[in-house]
Amino acid sequence: MDILVRDEDYEEIMQLMTNDKTNGSFKMDIYGLSTNNGYKKTTYFPYEIAKRILSSRILINGLYVPSKNECLLSFVFHTVFHKAEKSGIASEIPDANNENKYVNEIRRLETISNLRISLPITSSNLATFLQLQNWFPPIDWLRKSSAGRSMFLTAISASKSGAFCRSIFVLRSCANNPKIHNSVLTTLNNENFKLVGYHILD
Repeated sequence: MDILVRDEDYEEIMQLMTNDKTNGSFKMDIYGLSTNNGYKKTTYFPYEIAKRILSSRILINGLYVPSKNECLLSFVFHTVFHKAEKSGIASEIPDANNENKYVNEIRRLETISNLRISLPITSSNLATFLQLQNWFPPIDWLRKSSAGRSMFLTAISASKSGAFCRSIFVLRSCANNPKIHNSVLTTLNNENFKLVGYHILD
């Protein structure tokens, strides 16, 4: 079970958790609004999307859950961007036998929401659906969360390369030695920056 909470409530909720695996217990992953809490160097959901989920929550049987539309949207987002190929959903060409737990749950949530997915269910079509609903993640979030784990998500990132932000880093003279250069380049690579080039000023 995944639980999204406000940042200010994260520590208090974590104190309620236990590592005791006795009968009746089950695993829960707790994610803050703007902190990654260990999730792939980025937040579980992009910040603005996470805010929408929390602000539109509804109370059912004493528990807050996403609203009906956000429940569908967040599950589609989870399927496309968290699970990617692991969902078993075809990326481009619909599978005639494309029936699995993710497809079935998407169709179930669709019936209780005010939204409709008009195209056949593929990962690409689901990504388009999210984009039409203003639920597509920012490119920096997508690059960080998809790095090295999904060919499909990498392809989406590449297709939106025109939207990439450019960053310029200036190192002062005290950093002018090979060890620091290598350390900086390693850090940039680990943070999924694509190095265009660098130049040493006179």
